[in-house]
Amino acid sequence: MQRSRPFTRLKSWFAPLDRLDLQVARIASGVVMLAGCLVLIGWTLNLAVLTSVIPGAAATKANTAVCFLLAGISLSFQTGKRTRLATQIANGCAIAVSTIGFLTLSEYLFGWHLGIDELLVRDPVATIESEPGRMGINSEIDFSLVGIALWLANRQEPQPSQPQHRVKLDSIAISQSLATVAGFVALQAVVSYAYNVRVFYQLSMFTTEMAFQTAIVFVVLCGGMLALSSDRGFMRSLTSDLVGGDVARRFVPIAIVVPLVLGWLILRGHQANYYDTNFAFSLMSISLVAILLGLIGLNAGILNRVDDDRIRSSDRIRLPTVGYANERGTAPTCP
Repeated sequence: MQRSRPFTRLKSWFAPLDRLDLQVARIASGVVMLAGCLVLIGWTLNLAVLTSVIPGAAATKANTAVCFLLAGISLSFQTGKRTRLATQIANGCAIAVSTIGFLTLSEYLFGWHLGIDELLVRDPVATIESEPGRMGINSEIDFSLVGIALWLANRQEPQPSQPQHRVKLDSIAISQSLATVAGFVALQAVVSYAYNVRVFYQLSMFTTEMAFQTAIVFVVLCGGMLALSSDRGFMRSLTSDLVGGDVARRFVPIAIVVPLVLGWLILRGHQANYYDTNFAFSLMSISLVAILLGLIGLNAGILNRVDDDRIRSSDRIRLPTVGYANERGTAPTCP
């Protein structure tokens, strides 16, 4: 089964380069490292435009920028040649990211003050509800997961010789699972900003909220991590050349984008007093039903075309055999 035309066309753009998934991971690592450097420059030079994209909104903390820089370095070294030095640097940066995440999380859980929140720069914009320089608790959870995922992804394990439809639960699969969880935490923060739901990007009134730009960078980082070993683990189901992989690549973007945009539009209509809450819920429900039915119909159409092509190919293979048998006056054998 060949890849879909959009995927093939996109892959041709990167034909002079290496594998497309590695290029995506490299671009993601570059974006993450650039974001970390810009935030650190913003804190050093007191440039609010670099620490907070939205004026007056939460700023990305200095420790968050350091973790992004370390995570980007770890991801970048894993996309190149796997030398011993590169492996050690990638593992060291990954361990450092998880360590900072776990230490900061322990400060929230146990009320500790380890002195790491303002180790690099002083935070003059902290509120009375949060500790100065301390990243949000959802950011700490994400960094803890991301660091472990990067370390697991860097383990030198042999490529499993399994069919494309089977997934082996190894370090790569666990790494992808952790990266997916971290990505959903960040995506929830992004959606919460769009929906103006404060409780999700600030989990408690006593914690620092995850900045909007921080959530975006987390999504990019997790996407790059998933692309790093997309031919293994759970990502193998999406990148497979089989029918399931082709269908998944078509429907995954729709399943992510359409419900989020639709929910945002319905919420805006409710906030504008065009309809009440009950009608908003009913509209969302019927819209999701329509989306699911549409995806099912598209999926059935794709599978029907594949099945039809298979039947036609089987008939073309069988016809010459039948003709040859008739010429010799013998009965054709059943395939």
